[in-house]
Amino acid sequence: MPLAISTSETFGLVLKSDLARDDEGKALEPQPPGRPTFLFHHLSGRRQRELAARLDAFEAGGGTTVEAVDQAFAMLAELLVGWRDVAVDGEAVEFRPDRISDVLQHQEATELVYGVWGYRPTAADLGNSPSPSA
Repeated sequence: MPLAISTSETFGLVLKSDLARDDEGKALEPQPPGRPTFLFHHLSGRRQRELAARLDAFEAGGGTTVEAVDQAFAMLAELLVGWRDVAVDGEAVEFRPDRISDVLQHQEATELVYGVWGYRPTAADLGNSPSPSA
């Protein structure tokens, strides 16, 4: 049975450096409001395969050259569909794809791209598929 998630629905990722943690250092779930959150569409199987191929090429290049930085931001620009609670120098930044490199560093962009690749829907994300069972 196919996953009952629309690829137009979004999920949010919070950078590891922005995660709220308990006294033992474990990330709190759900995250408290006000954390910078980056929004993405769920990936179809085809998009997962395309992203996997791009990540393979990215890793083969070593990930530290100017070209690798550009590749990371280009992949993120294709995947990112919005953000919440993002500010630079205390000023809220409205989402625009051309502002991604103004609010993130290369390592953060790479973390988010890999976060999208590694994201797996939770039971709460899944619903009843409109497709009939086989």
